[in-house]
Amino acid sequence: GLSHELENYPTKIEERNQFPFQRDLLADSLTEQYKSVGAKDSVMANIEALRQETTYTVTTGHQLNIFTGPLYFIYKILHTIKLADKLNEAHPENRFVPIYWMNSEDHDIDEVGQFNLFGHKYSWNSEQTGATGRMNPSYLTEFCDKLEKVFDNDDLSKELVQLFREAYSKHDNLTDATRYFVNELFGERGLVIIDSDDARLKSSFIEQFKTDIFENRPFELVKSTSLKLSKSNYHAQVNPREINCFYLADSIRNRIVKTESGYHVLHTDIRFAAEELRSEIEQHPERFSPNVVLRPLFQEFILPNLTYVGGAGELSYWLQYKEYFSEMSVSYPMLALRNHFLLLDS
Repeated sequence: GLSHELENYPTKIEERNQFPFQRDLLADSLTEQYKSVGAKDSVMANIEALRQETTYTVTTGHQLNIFTGPLYFIYKILHTIKLADKLNEAHPENRFVPIYWMNSEDHDIDEVGQFNLFGHKYSWNSEQTGATGRMNPSYLTEFCDKLEKVFDNDDLSKELVQLFREAYSKHDNLTDATRYFVNELFGERGLVIIDSDDARLKSSFIEQFKTDIFENRPFELVKSTSLKLSKSNYHAQVNPREINCFYLADSIRNRIVKTESGYHVLHTDIRFAAEELRSEIEQHPERFSPNVVLRPLFQEFILPNLTYVGGAGELSYWLQYKEYFSEMSVSYPMLALRNHFLLLDS
């Protein structure tokens, strides 16, 4: 793969052009996703630009951490926006759109549902299960009451708390709430937010779901790359499974496993014969949710993407995917390590 340098972009663009993808499907889905938020002009212009052959994306992704969670949630997005600005300056013949990919299907509520502030840990102990993006966030307004007391004498911070209050009280699910406040924070800069939990986008990915579930190709390919990497003393971040898909329904996101007689959704009564599962994928692709191995493939399959901006841990599992992307005929992005900052008070 190309290393992430400004001068490598023209080569990367040529490379990306060799892989097909559906620009109109992407722009239509994004327009639909933004209906609930009221997209800013700069965002709408970027979404429309994605229909043009000369537009590309630079992307970061993260779970829907409440109140933005760890600081690097913001750093990753800022880095991506700045990178797009820099590229737009350097290559005016093209257009570069910064993307925040919401990992709304992640079900790790413990990771998403907490944040630290001034030495105090706030935890959302929700009974809700399944994809975090589908959870109802109304309880989080109680945290807003607490934060208002903390920021009693700071008007700017109080405005921010008000923004979160709007987000969590006026939206039925965590996806819409997160899209709302990230759009308020970064929409003026043209940041386009994409939600992966989208029936139209997933319907274009049906063949890849089948290859994973019935042929276990990603498993074999990632395993073989990881083996090669381990010979260079590289510790594998991710262990692929035979099936890298979850079954997604209202309050479940559970693994699909192969059984003697067919397929089983773990910890549920849902079972499929192979043919039934095949037709379920064809008729309801939105019920299938990619895991950490399949999600990056889905992302690069959907977007005219050139670069992924991530933390060190993320980039090290992307390295395990090189061979698998190429065998699955999906473009493999350049990898950019996000900026790291340390904030010191006076």
